[in-house]
Amino acid sequence: NLRNSELVASFLIEHGVDPDKPDKFGQYPLKYLIENDLESAAIVLIRSGKVDLNRKFTLIENNFIVSDSKNATYLHLAACKFSSKILSELLDQDVIDINCKDENEETPLVKAIKYKSIDNIKLLFSMDNLDYKYKINDNYDIIEVAKSVVEYRRNDELHLESKEDYLEYIIHIIEAGKY
Repeated sequence: NLRNSELVASFLIEHGVDPDKPDKFGQYPLKYLIENDLESAAIVLIRSGKVDLNRKFTLIENNFIVSDSKNATYLHLAACKFSSKILSELLDQDVIDINCKDENEETPLVKAIKYKSIDNIKLLFSMDNLDYKYKINDNYDIIEVAKSVVEYRRNDELHLESKEDYLEYIIHIIEAGKY
């Protein structure tokens, strides 16, 4: 693990290193930092204004049968993480559409649910423009995503009317699946 990653990132940017130039394997620095939980350095890159935050890439998802998500954004990647720091920083930049879809028609909210990232789910729900009633391919909603991730088999009678109802029920499903 890289110690003082924030200081190292700041130093490199101050000394002319391009924070948006891929390495010889085509890996972009911000993507690498997010994937490896180097939050402080990632935030330095995001705040630098020198990174194309609208970049699309392939997100490898080893935990799922569909193992990659083409045309994913940094929001998708950050939504998969346990911590909400990077997702919060990206949302604060207001550059990427919160409801953007990857090639699998998954939004950052769907990714947060798939990875059971409760803090990121709550953060996304706090945003006014979140489409929490979105259905993947017009038939698979976020409640069904949450149930499939934790193998939730109860058929609860639902009366979800508000955004808060949806959030509360999704958290209930994920937490029920921990046991």
